[in-house]
Amino acid sequence: MSHSQSSPEGAQQPALAYEAGTLLEPLTVTDLTVDGGAVARHQGHVVFLDAGLPGEVLSARVVKRTRRVVHAQRERSLHPSPHAVDPWCPHAADCGACSWQHLSPEAALAWKQKHVRETLARIGKVVEPDVSPLVPSPRDRGYRNKMSFAFAPGETPDRKTLLGLRRFREQSVVEVTDCGLQTPEVMRMLAGARQLVNKLGLEAWQGRGAGYLRFLVVHMPMFEPMGKKQIVVECITGDDHRRIGAVREDGRGDGDKKPLSNADKVRELGQALMKDFGLTGFVHSERRHPADLAQGERRVFLAGSGKYQERFGHLVLTVPHNAFLQTNTDLAALLYAGVAEEAGLTGREVLWDLYSGVGGMALYLAERVKEAHGFEIQAEAVAAARKNSERLGHAHCHFHHGALSPSLLAAVPRPDVIIADPPRAGIDEPVLKLLLTTPARRLVYVSCDPGTQARDIARLAPAWKVLRGRPYDMFPYTPHVETLVILDRITG
Repeated sequence: MSHSQSSPEGAQQPALAYEAGTLLEPLTVTDLTVDGGAVARHQGHVVFLDAGLPGEVLSARVVKRTRRVVHAQRERSLHPSPHAVDPWCPHAADCGACSWQHLSPEAALAWKQKHVRETLARIGKVVEPDVSPLVPSPRDRGYRNKMSFAFAPGETPDRKTLLGLRRFREQSVVEVTDCGLQTPEVMRMLAGARQLVNKLGLEAWQGRGAGYLRFLVVHMPMFEPMGKKQIVVECITGDDHRRIGAVREDGRGDGDKKPLSNADKVRELGQALMKDFGLTGFVHSERRHPADLAQGERRVFLAGSGKYQERFGHLVLTVPHNAFLQTNTDLAALLYAGVAEEAGLTGREVLWDLYSGVGGMALYLAERVKEAHGFEIQAEAVAAARKNSERLGHAHCHFHHGALSPSLLAAVPRPDVIIADPPRAGIDEPVLKLLLTTPARRLVYVSCDPGTQARDIARLAPAWKVLRGRPYDMFPYTPHVETLVILDRITG
């Protein structure tokens, strides 16, 4: 991104040491960052702000200064941005889920396109990259088929455990009661879960062996098989399952009855949610790793089904609760269609789908290829992909479990076209080396992080040239963007 503009007001001010707490004003926001922050200049210094909108004039206090830049926290707006709009969510001032809700949708789409283009040029070393305008999300409210809500310690005796969404750049939780990204059914279920965990005396995980509840992950796909809604909820906890927690408010669990353990109480929570809110499945998962990720490591308890179905265009997939799936169903269908359009398939190709998950892209393209091979490291996702392929009658689609290695690839036909949709961290080193030597003629690279995608593209430059980028607004009201980059092998 460019930081070439400077504030004319700043040039007239005396030199500052930029010590923590120093007030800077006026600052004019000239740029936005890919993580939801903003950029201004003060006396020739680049100032990174935690928030701000393009064209907004504001004041901010210095948090810290490094050798090259100043970091400051926005304090108040002195003159609004021409792109500012009124937020529609009652939690917009506190919740960090929609950090661009106060930026007009038109401006947000333009800035995301700008970020993709500049990132490909600056990090990917692509000369004048061809990046199309963003494909907008068909719906900007209620578009998510999955959301992860976090537990946190409360501050009052009657509210010992909070459940909601994290504040922007913080670990504290906002107890959202009306989230436009989800359905009213999910909000009612969340309110019920909030009451139940406090009634049961369940405490939030605090790390280092303290507390228990970590996340409540809700899957509510758009697809309704035979007209029936699907809701699968996963409660992720720590591993202190046997500890006897606080006695419930109604008094049960003491006296003549044995007090309930943490695991017993989560089982009661799941059974109550199943009964009261029509869940199709409830999963209790354990996560021992301290990293703050809503990803269970071991199943403790299952009621109902731990799977659900989702439709992407003509394709219906069965998905385990712990497998990756695009969270914006409608836009994901458009993304799949874009991959199909850009893959250049004639029906004679061997397709490789790297990081294939439950088989979505390979199975979406199954009728356009001679043979498809998906590669995935998560065993549950591979099992689901194989079952999806069998159910759809695609005997020419094969899914392989494990990291790519010479032994794994020895029996697999060489690819003509490759699709790669890696995690946010980007393509693994062994896969990058493979892509540099593969005979495939086309690579379609899908990513939710333009920075790591551009980094990988720069590494692939000796063997691949970028044709174009096609960004998709997978996450409205946030700075995040999903990008499809099409590359052709360099020949001769």
